[in-house]
Amino acid sequence: VDRGNKPGLRWASAREAAAASVLDPVPGGLLLRREAQLSAMLGGAGIGSEPPGSAEASYAALQEQLLVACANFDAGRDRAQAEEFILKFQRMPSSECVGACKYVLEHTQVSTARFHAATTLRQAFLRAEAAHLRPADFRAITGWCLEWCVQNCASSQPFERAQLLSAAAVALKRSWGALAASAFENPAADQAEAASPLSALLTQVRASLLDPSTAPVAHRCIGIDFFHALVTEFGVSTASAVRLPNEYHLKCHASFQLWHLQNLYSMAIDTTRAAGHALLSGSDEAVGLAHLCARALELCSAILSWRFSAGKGIRVGDRLLRGTQGFHVSSGNAGGAPTDEVVLVEPGEGWRTLLLRSADVSLLPMQLYASLRETLLASGSDTAAGAAARHLVVQLASLSGDVFPDEEDEGGGPGGGGRSAREVHIGNVAGAALQWLEPLPSAAALCGHGEATLSDTREAEVRDACRVVNALATIHALPLLQRSVLSGGGLSLLESITTLTCECLSAGALTDESQRDSLAGDAARLLLDGWLDLLGLGLIADDASQSCLRIFDTFLQRALLDASRGAFDEEDEEEQQYAAIATREENLDTVAVIARGAPKACLGMLAERTQQRVAELHRVRTQGSPVASLPVLLEELYLLFNIAGHVLADAAHGETPMVPELVSSACDPLRVAVHDAEACAQAVKILVSAAVELAKLGGHATGAAVTSPRLLEICIWMLGRWSASYLMAGTGNAALEALYGAEGEGPVIVRDLLESCVGLLVQWPAEGELQILLCGTLLRTLVQRQSACECLIAQAAWQDMCRMFAEGGLKLELLPGKAVRTLSMALCLGARGVAAVHGQGQEAQYVAALLRRQVEQLLSLAAHSKAPASSHHVHTVQQLSCVLECLRGALQAFLPSTRNVLVAMSRELFAPANHLMMAYAGDALVANLLLKLANAVAELFVFGDPRPDEIADLSRFCLLFLNSYATAHLGKVQCTVGALGADALEQKSKGISALLRLLSHLTSRDVAECTLSGHDLDKVSPAGEAVLHGVKLLIPILSTDLLHIPKLCNLYFTLLRQMSLVYPSQILSMAGDEFGQLMDLLQYGLSHRDQSIACLALEVLEGIAKFTYLERVLKGHAPGLLATRANPQAAESILVTFLQCIMQSILYHAQGLAYIETAAGALLPMILCDVQSFQQLASEMVQHASQQDTALAQKLGQSLQMLLGEGVQQDLSRVNQRRFRSNLVVFVGEMQPVLASH
Repeated sequence: VDRGNKPGLRWASAREAAAASVLDPVPGGLLLRREAQLSAMLGGAGIGSEPPGSAEASYAALQEQLLVACANFDAGRDRAQAEEFILKFQRMPSSECVGACKYVLEHTQVSTARFHAATTLRQAFLRAEAAHLRPADFRAITGWCLEWCVQNCASSQPFERAQLLSAAAVALKRSWGALAASAFENPAADQAEAASPLSALLTQVRASLLDPSTAPVAHRCIGIDFFHALVTEFGVSTASAVRLPNEYHLKCHASFQLWHLQNLYSMAIDTTRAAGHALLSGSDEAVGLAHLCARALELCSAILSWRFSAGKGIRVGDRLLRGTQGFHVSSGNAGGAPTDEVVLVEPGEGWRTLLLRSADVSLLPMQLYASLRETLLASGSDTAAGAAARHLVVQLASLSGDVFPDEEDEGGGPGGGGRSAREVHIGNVAGAALQWLEPLPSAAALCGHGEATLSDTREAEVRDACRVVNALATIHALPLLQRSVLSGGGLSLLESITTLTCECLSAGALTDESQRDSLAGDAARLLLDGWLDLLGLGLIADDASQSCLRIFDTFLQRALLDASRGAFDEEDEEEQQYAAIATREENLDTVAVIARGAPKACLGMLAERTQQRVAELHRVRTQGSPVASLPVLLEELYLLFNIAGHVLADAAHGETPMVPELVSSACDPLRVAVHDAEACAQAVKILVSAAVELAKLGGHATGAAVTSPRLLEICIWMLGRWSASYLMAGTGNAALEALYGAEGEGPVIVRDLLESCVGLLVQWPAEGELQILLCGTLLRTLVQRQSACECLIAQAAWQDMCRMFAEGGLKLELLPGKAVRTLSMALCLGARGVAAVHGQGQEAQYVAALLRRQVEQLLSLAAHSKAPASSHHVHTVQQLSCVLECLRGALQAFLPSTRNVLVAMSRELFAPANHLMMAYAGDALVANLLLKLANAVAELFVFGDPRPDEIADLSRFCLLFLNSYATAHLGKVQCTVGALGADALEQKSKGISALLRLLSHLTSRDVAECTLSGHDLDKVSPAGEAVLHGVKLLIPILSTDLLHIPKLCNLYFTLLRQMSLVYPSQILSMAGDEFGQLMDLLQYGLSHRDQSIACLALEVLEGIAKFTYLERVLKGHAPGLLATRANPQAAESILVTFLQCIMQSILYHAQGLAYIETAAGALLPMILCDVQSFQQLASEMVQHASQQDTALAQKLGQSLQMLLGEGVQQDLSRVNQRRFRSNLVVFVGEMQPVLASH
């Protein structure tokens, strides 16, 4: 069809015209012609036709109002009214807005007005009401949008065209099912899809807009942008919120991937090739061609960012659509700017030929950038085309999974030379990255110092090259990388990344705070992440070990330099200090892994420098007075011991600590050469001995002048971390066992460590952090290992420490509370070694002797607490706090052999604890400590197999203790909660949190079995009575301000969850007002934004509803949840209120699968309690939907019937609950996307 001299769309063949006739309502018409008719639009006014006079007049008036609103908004005049009008304009029904938007777009040149018109058109297609439009209508709309963009490409702004093309993509997606229906249902889907109107449409757009011989550059950009909008709209993670069922989205996603995605990638590569060739040939349209290259490459990136399908999928007709039941997320930014995180691209086996075996496709981004690089470097500024090419190479480096053959053939890739496809691919992308790094930047250039500052292009190249290296290291093994990357006479990949890593570390990337966000910091993080993946576990090759040694040596030199420079710096603010410590620990963990890549050399280097500085410290000590260099020396030693602790051992994080595999292997003469194993073991011994030596030095009065609390803290931390993995640990390594085993030098080291602990406790009582590390880390580690504990008990120093603790020789009042508590725990845990040293049955006597003085002291303080002058004295409160911490630590350290004596001791504490709670009314510190002590008592009593008499005693104590606390403290908390700030409110909440934990102990299964064994289910058990009483006390003060504190809120709803499972009758026995307040708090929990809290509230409802159904409804008893409460309009049951709340939440808000499944557990028993009320609620929902959309109401009614159908019975069996849960998940998946728009 001849378009005349006007540049535009061209249909070149009869075949294309015939294909277009399939799409157009009028035979022989053009897909994108403006004469295409759109039926049922504004009284018959089609998209291409002129509107009737009345409609044109109304459109003109509407346009005038829109122009005035846009002008006022831009000028700041009457902005509120302008915003209101624009919002009304954008919310016009789809049956009214299409003609109006078309009129505005055709009759005005104001960009903001046209943008709002395009936005309104897109939003109309997103709404569910657009479902009444026919596929032909959407097809014509798509064509008109493209036609408008082509005709107005010179006079319109990019954001106008982008919004209109996005609207076209949404319209096409809405008609996708009808356009591809034959392909969905036809077994020969490939052939059916090839002849479908959809394929013809995409083919016509490609032929008309992307033919380089006929289409102008601007038109080709529009075609690329349209396909980019399609990829964005059909991707699962980037799709717009089209109000359609999830199944429809998944079908569109799967079919688009199956039939069109590879073709679009090939088309984008062809467009890039043609545009790049013209650009490099010196075309007059250089700017447009560069933009076209960038847009085409960005389309390739968006396609590789696709959420590629995996799994069984769903069957539509006779065709299985793969991947609709699970996806590998390929990118989180949909082809945007690259991120530092490696995001795997897993397109699958079907993409192997296109991405790996086609040299024209796989090598194009590398070749294009290589051609542009000289120009980019000369200009110094990066361009969109260059950035897009590098980004695509980064994504190609992230290829993983089935795209690579399982058994790779020789010569499997373009230019393979006998190498496999995987090796050729790695060589291509790694070779490109190495070219970007040439010449390798220096440390000064990475820091941006002076004239060595890199240009924008060079900085971007370095970052993207590091991203490529990180991606390759994450996916492929080091030997494969070394085998794949050909050096070509230059530096190999390993040498290049080693040198660059060393330059980054020399620049202070990990040790200088000012370099954290610089190019050096970014590159170092990427490269070190890659090193972590490359090294892994096991023995490291020699060349990699040399690289590890170079990197560690560079880091150590720079770290020592920064430590000496910062020795006299003032400390940062507390928050900044914590952030800096967390970052430093993370960096040291990374460096430790690299050091273990060459353990003998790196540990030897670390030991040598530590030895030198320890010797220098001794020289300073012998001089009699400190020298000026002492602060620098102490800071360097702190750094060396910190690094040594990370290299020698890993943080346990709740797991059994073990010697790192690489260190253990390096010390094992059976796995490495004997002299190498001995050298590595000797280095470990030197580091440990140096730390022990300094700890002992700090424990003597003469050593205090040349040590510091900070240095001693890091020594104790290192020894605690090391001893957990090495000391008498049964490592299985003969060399390490000889040094640190029970039959080797282990007992000597245990003795030295114990003497150090005693000395430091005496010499540094006011250093809180040091004492906490001593008692909570080192001593705790030693007593937890049986062999070490037995060795400790036999030491005279241990006996002296126990005697000082029992007789008051240690200045416990000077220690922080945590140190006192952990010291008491460590001493009591020492009972595990008493039997081996002093004989069986002595554990109880040992613990009783340790704690007798503390118990007597508490009794004395309680007896003399009536005199205000003494009881509230600071010294008395300090003494009381110390005693409470001691007893709490002892109770937390119970063993099976010491439980009985601790239970007997706890019974002695019941009366004084209640008395002290009353005596210290208003003292929040003492009250919180007493609550924590009561928690420790409760934990002790419910441990193991508690006896009924023990639980009865505990329940009585808790009931009295709660009354004392309520009388003395809860009233004050209630009065001050409303006036407190955030920090003070959190402080006040600590007592309530402790009270909630105490009540939670009484809701354990063991307690319930004891308390309910002699009681009927409907009677109140002693423990249940205590819990119920505590909940009643808390309800009046648990305001929403307190529940905004996450930890307290979680504790409260966890308690209610446990109570609903163990004591549901107690909940239903509450008085009407109290029960109503509890239900209000429960409703608050259901609407909580934290899904974990909402799920806890649902579980509470489930427990109450099940009890109501089984024990009340089926037996014809009291209503429970069926009770009514006053309502201004009508009296409705509590159950109906919760039913409405849950249905509203799952249908009108996007909830996770865990929430929906938990809601199913609560809904089923609630529905069974009152089926009639649920049916009435369902009828109201359908009636409300019918007022908006009849088809929607019909679908909702069918889905509600299915919810209770499909074999769901009226019982609470496991099978029935599982069946209802599956039905609810399907119901929400179908209805939520549709209902959420209304």
